[in-house]
Amino acid sequence: MKVYVTRDATSGKKAYSVHEYESFFGLFDGPTIDQIRFWNRTVMPTIGRAVKHLHGVPLNPIMAEALARGDEMHCLTTSATNALLGILAPAMTETSSKADAAATQRELAAFPHLAMLGIGMGASKAASMSAEGFKGSSVITTMARNGVTEGIQVSGLPGVWFTVPAAEIALVPFPGNENIKPGRDLGDSAVQEVWGFGAGSAAAAAFSGLAAEVGLTPQGMIDTSIRQAQISLGKKLGFPILQIGGPPGLGLDARLIVDKNLAPRILTAAAAFEPGHPILGLGVSEMPVEASEKAVAALDR
Repeated sequence: MKVYVTRDATSGKKAYSVHEYESFFGLFDGPTIDQIRFWNRTVMPTIGRAVKHLHGVPLNPIMAEALARGDEMHCLTTSATNALLGILAPAMTETSSKADAAATQRELAAFPHLAMLGIGMGASKAASMSAEGFKGSSVITTMARNGVTEGIQVSGLPGVWFTVPAAEIALVPFPGNENIKPGRDLGDSAVQEVWGFGAGSAAAAAFSGLAAEVGLTPQGMIDTSIRQAQISLGKKLGFPILQIGGPPGLGLDARLIVDKNLAPRILTAAAAFEPGHPILGLGVSEMPVEASEKAVAALDR
């Protein structure tokens, strides 16, 4: 599969991410494979030519503006997708055939709530890699879940996982999915939460439809961002959120999590326990405090 390449301009760190498809959440049938092949052969090359023509696309301005327009950049990326499409569309027209440019624009516009997710994950990973390797630091540099276990890594012990059993998701199923058994929490997209998006920026989407989709009230979305900030060492400067009067928290810290006994929240999607179903719905999960307890104990040894 062709991937996006995201580079952190300050450190030079690079991360690689795939485009997120709705069918990634449990489908492996003929139409799904056809979709992936179409992206490999047509859509990703068209995007690639456009990005090269533009000498790269700065992502921070897109994502900061998206927060101001109601995205939280994990479960909702519609404004970011529209902004990206506005930048890429003219370059696609100049560098690809009319048919390929039109098809690619249609694909990006078809699922705007997902289209920027993979790119945002790459940006979050590239940035968080810059925090790795600081001796004694308990800053969380990544979080991930695979449906069986989930865990974190911290700056002071790069590459070491501290894992716990995967949590259940407080799920709001999409209509028609109420009787389908969900799996436990899974996915690499929690790296977004490490970089202040998702739960940290939930307040930005407080008055969008996302609040109800993840099972929270508008005030609950705001409270979630405030909660994340309480277990973060700093602020995500340059990404103001009107609803909390400033930027979200940045630098989830395992020691603060343990000291305050506050588990980091994750805004996420759920997959079915059995294959053959697309995304079941959205909801909220938490990375158990126990993972941070293990990390802190290892740092103190």
